[in-house]
Order: sequence, then structure tokens, then C-alpha cells
Amino acid sequence: MKMSGVDVKETVSSSLPKIDSQTVREFRKLIKTLPTRRQKLNDKNPQAVFILSPPRSGSTLLRVILGGHPKLFAPPELHLLSFWTLAEQNAAFSERNRFWLEGCLRAIMEIRHCDLDEAQRLMEELQEKQLTTQQFYRWMQEQIPGKILVDKTPFYALDVNMLKRAEREFENALYIHLHRHPGGMIHSYEKAKLDLLGEFGGEGVFPTQQLAELTWLVSHENIREFLADVPPERQHSLRFEDLVCQPEKSIAAMCEFLGLEVDPDMMQPYKNQRGRMTDGVQSNSRMIGDVKFHQYKGIEAKVAESWREHYNPQQLGEITQQFAESFGYDPQPLTVVSPANSSINKNSLVLLKSGGSKPPLFLVHDGDGELLPYLQLGRYIDSERPLYGLRPHSRDGYPILHTRIDEMAAHYVEQIRSVQPQGPYLVGGLCAGGVLAFEVAVQLQALGEDVPVLVLMDSMDVEAPLHGRTQNRLSRFSQALQGNSEQNSVQRLFGLLKIVTKKVKNVVVYETQRKFNSTRDDLTLSLYRHYLDKGYQLPTFLQNFGVRTTFMFAKKDYVPQVYRGQLLLLKATEALIVNHPSIDDEPYSNRTPDVLLGWGERSTAGVEWYQIPGGHSSMLQEPNVRVLAEKLEAYIRDRVGENILMRV
Repeated sequence: MKMSGVDVKETVSSSLPKIDSQTVREFRKLIKTLPTRRQKLNDKNPQAVFILSPPRSGSTLLRVILGGHPKLFAPPELHLLSFWTLAEQNAAFSERNRFWLEGCLRAIMEIRHCDLDEAQRLMEELQEKQLTTQQFYRWMQEQIPGKILVDKTPFYALDVNMLKRAEREFENALYIHLHRHPGGMIHSYEKAKLDLLGEFGGEGVFPTQQLAELTWLVSHENIREFLADVPPERQHSLRFEDLVCQPEKSIAAMCEFLGLEVDPDMMQPYKNQRGRMTDGVQSNSRMIGDVKFHQYKGIEAKVAESWREHYNPQQLGEITQQFAESFGYDPQPLTVVSPANSSINKNSLVLLKSGGSKPPLFLVHDGDGELLPYLQLGRYIDSERPLYGLRPHSRDGYPILHTRIDEMAAHYVEQIRSVQPQGPYLVGGLCAGGVLAFEVAVQLQALGEDVPVLVLMDSMDVEAPLHGRTQNRLSRFSQALQGNSEQNSVQRLFGLLKIVTKKVKNVVVYETQRKFNSTRDDLTLSLYRHYLDKGYQLPTFLQNFGVRTTFMFAKKDYVPQVYRGQLLLLKATEALIVNHPSIDDEPYSNRTPDVLLGWGERSTAGVEWYQIPGGHSSMLQEPNVRVLAEKLEAYIRDRVGENILMRV
């Protein structure tokens, strides 16, 4: 397919046949289901919470979040509903699958505050007593008075009979139905090599990608079938994408469903790891569940859509696409636009949304080099307007090829003109992308082009003044000390002195660390540029040199010019917190007194600005992105008009 002299290629292509109803039937035959057994039911166990989802759908993150609440006990995968007795479970998980027993052992270790040897001894005693799995559930519940047990075992979703056991054996059980876009689950499944575990059925029969898709589809079909007979007040639907993009809102809704007050620790899933059981049963054993969990430092919104650069959802079978749409997902692949005769392996221009003949909107990547924040915006801007993203210029072995702002912008100008040779040009960006978009606009104007729209999304000018952060804080403590000394409150005075001492120590540590980091990154950037200029192969420690670090140091040498026209500034209403522990815990908006974030002197026609609901990233997520798109499109119509066609 051709567009303005360029080839349009999909990021991912595959020759695999798409799955259909026949493929699903074949897969279901291979699933290891719970054998039918007549069981004399004891009284129902107390209420428990079950997380229902396919694997690689964020269930580990959700479990750990729930484990941060003092009234919830959320161990790793228990695999109890899959068996009638503990002895059956022990016999089934032999040899290489032995690690699947570790979830129960880790739960015992947490309950009894004991080591692995003691937990294994206790489990053997319970097995010898011929405990059923229902009785073991009850035993655990009796050991944690005042807490509700949470069971997160993705395997349950492959068998409706396992799910029905939860309803038969627990009093008013609660169910959280967690779902993720099938493309995200499939990509994560492949990365984790889950097919090698041999747990979910069909391993070795279907290619990994098909196996992942079938697991996603059948799991959700079973969950839907099961929940159809569960009262609505005992089930809660949760999108993984909402959990990582709007964690506060998602956690509050879950707590309301569970009848609990929100606990602040739930927002910090990487805090107090031992209590949340994210370690292994031994110091050298892996975490049970998501083995990649500790690669992250917090809840990251970008993981919601990062899979789109690697997996094309058009490969999904029609039956899967329809099921995904029932969850509200709108599968859209990213399209990489490759300039003709390009020798670069990784191009900068990405088609985020196709359109008609209206001038396209070009958005520069954020400070992490990501285009993911703009994906949802494509759903709400004018259907006739194409949306392009500009990502960092790189090639194999080099994460980034330009390390100066003017060079980055010059490359982006070249990429933009490869699909739109003449103006009018519409450009913008979020955060650091706004600074880069500003330079792109200035360079286009220097070429004699018309740039009527330059939109800056929560972006600060590189020379915007900051408050004296440390001085302000110490000044407030000094005033507080004086006020308390006048009251002769010795006890409160002593307490404030301790606080000041701690804060001064934090300031010294922070400033020392900041200077060290600055020097280190300056040297690293110089070394990176040396290897780049000479064409040498990068050493390993430079191969992950980040876009953010490059930008932070590139802006030191950047001298902004003046944009001829009016700027559009879209600011988030919720303050951005700059993450410097114990020091920078004040809002971004409090760090500069300028409501225009320093852009007032950068344009000849001033700045038009609006506040958009949400935070620095969530302003581009549902539902806030609709407001942003409405303001943006209204501005474009005012500046460009309705009927101006893109000139090619």
C-alpha cells in the first residue's frame, strides 16, 4: 500500500491461520478438567474472594495490590479448586511441576511465620489426615481471623466445573473478573514462554501465539458462562488497562465492591514485599506467578498498550475479536511508515490512525520515547484527520541516533515532510515531546512553511523558573519552630527539631546524589556520542542508554527560538508528582509560579490554554482524553478550518 510516496507496512505479520470455532473445540478437548466426583458437602466455608482471569492478564499485580490491604490475605496461586484432596494435588504436581505446590507452602509460611521446612512438615501432616481441599481452605481461613482469603489461580478459568466449586463451597463468594486486551495477553504469554510450563493444555499441539489466543478466549467464555448464574452484586469487572492507567479509581471501585475502606498501601504494590508474598519459598527460588514482577518499580501506565508495537491484533480470529469488542476493546494495529530507500532499521514515523484528506496531526514521543499515550486520542479526533507519531530515531544496537534537540527535531521534520511535503502542519507533544514539537515547528517555519497549530500537552519550557524547593521547605520548618517556641511547647519543639534534622539530612543526601547522577550522566552521554560518532559497536552498558536521560542533558545546550503564531497549552488538572523520595513530594504546578509553564515569551501571538481533567498521563486516557480531543479539535478548526485539504 502506498501513501504519499512511502510504503505502509504492518509492525507484525504472521502466516498463522486464524483460529475459529473448530480450533476452539479441538483446544477444549485437550484441557485437563476436574474429574467428576460425588462429594458430601460440609457446611460452606466463610466468604472468600476469587480473581478470575486467563494467565498474563495482570492477576499477579492485582493480587499484590489486594495484599496491601490489612483485611485481605492474598497468597500466590493455590491450585486448590483443581483437586478434591491435598493428596491428589501433591501427586499431580510431581517432578518439573513441583513448583506449583509452592503457593500453598508460601501461604503456610506467612500464616505460621515459619520457614520452608516447617511449612512442608505441616503440609505433609495435613495430607496424611486426608484433608480435602475445601477443608484446607477452611484451615487457612481459621488461621487469619479478621481477614478475607483471596485466591488467584488463572488455571481455574479453563474449567467451568472448577469455578462452580467456588460457588458451592464458599458462602457468598466474591468474584473479580479481570480482563486484558487479547493482544496484550498474547504478547505477554509469548514473552514469558508460558507454553513451556505445560499447565494450560494444548502445549506442543498449537503454535504459541494460537495457544495464547485460545487460552484467552476459552477462559473468558468459561468465566462469562459461570458468572451468568452469580448475582450481580457478587461480581466485579475490572480492565487491566484501567488498573494501570487509573489505579486510584480502580482500587477505590474494588474496595467499594469488597466493602472495605481504601488503604494507601494498595497503591504501592512494591512496598513490604514479604507481607505480600512476592518472594519465593527459598532465597534462591523464583517468585510464584509473574516472574517478571520485580522488573518494575511501580504501577506503569505504558504497559497497557506497549504490546501494540509488537503484535498486530488483526491476526486475531473473528471469534476472538468479537469477544474482545464485548469488553469494549477496539483492536487497532500500529502502522510503521517507512520512507523509501531508507537504510535505517527502525523508523521514526508511525501511523497511529488513518484518515481522510484533512491535514494530519503529528505528535512527538514523550520523555520515555513512547507513543503509547497518544493511542486513545486517535479514537476521538476527526475521523478525516490522520494521526502520526514520531518516535526516537534509532537503529540496531543504538537506542537513539540524535543526542541534541535541534538534531532530533531536524530528523522529525524530514520524516514529517516525507508524508506531507507542504503545510499547513499541525504538530504537538506531551511533556518532553512538547519541547521537541516546539523546535520542529520553529524549523518548519524557518523553511517557509505554515505551522498554524502547535499544541503542548502538560509541557514545561526548558528555561521555566523553578521555586527554591529546598529553601522553601526549610523556611516553613523554621517558621513552625519559632511559632512553637513562643508557646513554650518543649515537647512539640523537640519533635519539630527531629523533623528538621531528618529533612536536612535528606536534602544533603539528595543534593549529593543529584550532583553525582548529573556528572555520571554527562560522562555517559559524552561516551555515547563518542561511540556514535566513530561508528563503534556500543558496549553493553550503553545499549540501554535512555531517551529521558538524553533529553535531560540535551536541553542544557538548547537555546529555544520564537514561534511565529499562537501556542495551545493543555494542562492536566491533577498535579504531577516529581519522584524524588523524601524531597520532591510537592506538586509540579507548585514548582513554577507561571501558569503558562514558561511558554509566554516563546510565541509572537501568546498562549491559549485549557485545563484537562486528569494527571500528566491520565489526561490522555479514558475518560479524560475525550475532553482533550474536543478542545484540540475545536482549536484546529478555528486555526485551520474544516475544508483545507492536505497538499501533496
